[in-house]
Amino acid sequence: MMCAISGTEFADERHSSSPDDAALEANLGRMPVLVTKDGVAIGQSAAIYHYIAETQGFLGANAAEAARIIAITEHLKELNAVWSKLVPWGTVPTEEALAAFFDDNTAADVKGVADRTFQSKRALRWFLGRLESQVGEKFAVGDKLSLADVLIFYVLGDTVAPTAENKSAAHRAEPFSSAARMQKVLADHPKLASIVENVRGNEQLQKYRAHRPQVV
Repeated sequence: MMCAISGTEFADERHSSSPDDAALEANLGRMPVLVTKDGVAIGQSAAIYHYIAETQGFLGANAAEAARIIAITEHLKELNAVWSKLVPWGTVPTEEALAAFFDDNTAADVKGVADRTFQSKRALRWFLGRLESQVGEKFAVGDKLSLADVLIFYVLGDTVAPTAENKSAAHRAEPFSSAARMQKVLADHPKLASIVENVRGNEQLQKYRAHRPQVV
């Protein structure tokens, strides 16, 4: 997405199983792997994010902004970890799991020092409540799009359009399996909702999302 937004040419290859490629050694024989135009292979999503953000201007205007951007990526990683505990990879989310993730507001301490009393109950509303006070009115950090904005959109707003070629499970095509539930929660977090729509509306990104390859 960052490459598309910046207008950088790239080849986006998706595979249902790992191809026999020496570049995969950069990620211990697994995907994802980024190969630079100089032939350098980079593995691990966080390293790939950092490389693209650094080289394409998505890592803020200074070291302090870069650190804040990276912090947001880590917060989103923690949110994804909560989801993975409720819905392990390869399973279909139950109504109980969806309710626990989207609706549970037991951990309501979204301001001030975090209360560990209900730490195990921290789910979507806790993380978004905390993040809402950390992001700007239009951009997550600073005065332009950054890795933080793109990841906020990817995690909270990206959907996969159904196609004849795309055979991914329906519950994987929407943010945490439910765009409708996500929209309801985002309505209570206007700055994050604005960031999601700001990234969604990027013309270059729209062109990419309309034609990006899908795993089959």
